[in-house]
Amino acid sequence: MAIIYIFICPYIVVSYDEINPKQRGRLLYFDLFLVSDGIFDLFMGFDDVDGEPEKKVINVIKGNLSWRFFMEIFISFVPNILNIYFREERIFIKSWVYGLFKIFRYLRLSEFDSLFEDIKEFHKDSKTEHELQVMSRNFDICNFGVTTLVNLHMLTCAMVMLSQAKEEFQDSWLGGAGVE
Repeated sequence: MAIIYIFICPYIVVSYDEINPKQRGRLLYFDLFLVSDGIFDLFMGFDDVDGEPEKKVINVIKGNLSWRFFMEIFISFVPNILNIYFREERIFIKSWVYGLFKIFRYLRLSEFDSLFEDIKEFHKDSKTEHELQVMSRNFDICNFGVTTLVNLHMLTCAMVMLSQAKEEFQDSWLGGAGVE
């Protein structure tokens, strides 16, 4: 879901000067999904210092609570709250202001490495060393591909936004190809 969001949010931000309530609602679905993912991560079990699974829920939550959870809540809801509070100024419906808040969500791309490590750790007892190396290689290829696509998409969106701000979009490579 995060991958879909990574492509949709910049598209909406660069395609419109202001984000209307319908677009904000679509992006809010992703926000709710990503916040709920963070909430579920709080309950992910782990082993205590004795190597036994932690049984106390409060200790599990404390052990999993990190700055990423609070950042996710901030990124998800602060732009919408500020939009309500500063409705007359209309600054928080500007797509570029909304995009500035959401850019920090791209830090989630760094979670892929830890996800892949967790998957390899889970399979280390049931797979051979060769199978683990093949799995690691496939994860590296997947990570490279997704990261490359996301970076190209972000660069394209940044180029579109900058050329629209300078009112020179028609002179850009997308404008020259007939894209509006």
